[in-house]
Amino acid sequence: MDVTKLGKGAMHKADAKRYVFASERLEPYDWTKPYDRSIYESKILKIRDQGQSKSCVAQTEAETLDIISDENDHSEHFIYSQIFIEDTGGAYVADGLKIGSQEEVPSNSVFPSEPETEEHMRDKTGIDIVKLTNINPFVSIPLDMESIAIAIREHKAVHLAVQGDNQGWQSAYVIPPKIVEWGHDITLVEPVMTVLNGNKYFRFLNHWGSGWGEGGYGYIGEDYFTSGNVIVSMGYSNNYYVPSLKTMIGFKKTNDPKVYVQVGEQYLWVKDMQTYLSLGGNTASIVELQDDAFSKLPIDQSYCIGES
Repeated sequence: MDVTKLGKGAMHKADAKRYVFASERLEPYDWTKPYDRSIYESKILKIRDQGQSKSCVAQTEAETLDIISDENDHSEHFIYSQIFIEDTGGAYVADGLKIGSQEEVPSNSVFPSEPETEEHMRDKTGIDIVKLTNINPFVSIPLDMESIAIAIREHKAVHLAVQGDNQGWQSAYVIPPKIVEWGHDITLVEPVMTVLNGNKYFRFLNHWGSGWGEGGYGYIGEDYFTSGNVIVSMGYSNNYYVPSLKTMIGFKKTNDPKVYVQVGEQYLWVKDMQTYLSLGGNTASIVELQDDAFSKLPIDQSYCIGES
């Protein structure tokens, strides 16, 4: 498998782009409009601190789940204990989002309060009950600021992986590395156009304690995105496409759901789910569709679209 290591903490599987956020189907982002910070600030019980552990993927994922769901104390300890890489520590970014899309993440109150060491964060003691949840599929988001801003507007938070160095992260306004020293994950929570210089930034939630940056928050700007040091952007969405999918699949939203398949320009019905599965179908490729969704799609692209 082709794997790109980002350094300490965050790693990226090159084959993680199964679903891609369909930002081009949504309204452009209005950067001049003030963003309501209560959307995320009301959900953050504390500023996390990953301490000496390599758990930035899990920290970011817990923050993201806090913001987008009804609960707001998801355990970064639980997430990391499920996804850490045995030999090196750290984790794959996509594996962090798989936890959020497939499993119920317990509260931090389930685990004893201890320093965030690598050994402690890997400890699975007391972790035994996992339930399915109904969070949207996790998607890759194009690495441009417009797509990410739309994703934040639609879904409240975006999970971002970057490369950096210690010098560039001394203040809230981070700058790209001169020499890459590590990889790190952060939670983007707000698009910002500054009155200072008119540049675009994303406000992000870090997990280096409340003494870092602006009370635990920072800003990442256009210079970082153009430097090539933004590596992965992911989130949860029901509006996406499958770039390599040649068959369009989905439930028609009726009282008697059927499976609708497009092969090339030909639309076919499969009478029920059981038949579809017997033909080698995979339930992970199926999402609910609006009745008129197919009529909106360009013929030359294969989309698997959820409801926006």
